[in-house]
Amino acid sequence: MVALLLAVLAVRLAATDGAGLTQRRMAIFLSVCAIEAVNVGLRWSFDLRASRPIIAAAFAPAAWVCFAGPAQGVPQVRWRDGLHALPVLVIALLDWVWWQPVDFLLAAMFIGYGLALLRLAQGGPDRLASAALADVGLLHRGLWIAGSSLLISAAVEIAVASSFLFDAGRQAPSIVIAVQVLTLLAVAVGIVVWRVRPAAISSAAADPSGDATIVAQIEAAMLAKRLYRDPELTLDRLARRVGIPARQISGALNRARDRNVSQVVNDYRIAEAQLKLRDGDAPVTQIMLDCGFQTKSNFNREFRRVTGTSPSDYRRAGSARKLATTSIT
Repeated sequence: MVALLLAVLAVRLAATDGAGLTQRRMAIFLSVCAIEAVNVGLRWSFDLRASRPIIAAAFAPAAWVCFAGPAQGVPQVRWRDGLHALPVLVIALLDWVWWQPVDFLLAAMFIGYGLALLRLAQGGPDRLASAALADVGLLHRGLWIAGSSLLISAAVEIAVASSFLFDAGRQAPSIVIAVQVLTLLAVAVGIVVWRVRPAAISSAAADPSGDATIVAQIEAAMLAKRLYRDPELTLDRLARRVGIPARQISGALNRARDRNVSQVVNDYRIAEAQLKLRDGDAPVTQIMLDCGFQTKSNFNREFRRVTGTSPSDYRRAGSARKLATTSIT
């Protein structure tokens, strides 16, 4: 059941209209989780242990490759990402020649990767200054989910290994069942309530005297240079264009606008989209691309966040108002 629900959630993400690279990576990670859930079921239902450590060991590197690269501004998989296969090979070799410490080594690997992912997520979406602003919300959430999942998996590995060490594994099935039930509930809730929204960010140290000046400079650059139209815009790139350190931009917008940088940029994009929908007849998809959005799902979500309606409904309402005005005239 856990594997089935994880697969449903993965398909839901991957099949979203206009799903971007980050959503597809999240779907891949959830698919790996589903495979691991099947692996755990086979281990504890049929005592099929042969492939379990190898599949479990692949869980942590998969999480890192899916999220760490995009979070650091490297969206494509690189050749050196293959180095993360080395821990898997070590675990596979040890499982053949000296299997006793494998569970504790798996736990150590989960802890290492989990803490590394959570460190990337620490400080909020605006700390992912090299990531595309369109993706930072989902990336930040993915980092937290993956990092937390690895730490939980480490705790389970340690508990199960300790049970075999001290009481011949009598408590191990109960531990696994309890974790699977909790996972089942969490994934079921995720399927119902999942939304890809920018996460809140923590405020940096306040500097009220400079915030208004920084916000004014950002607004001027956005309106004069139309920086928001760049679909690959990142916080680092924005900082270079306006000549202000990224952390200062993030802190000023967070305090003055109560928004993270991604939300502020999307506000400008939506404002232009509203104007084009009201006064032009270009297709919605063309307007979406012209304003800096890459995926229809992100455009529709942000448009509804700002206006409370969909782009198509907004255009129809505008046409109806024009028609009513013309009739009165």
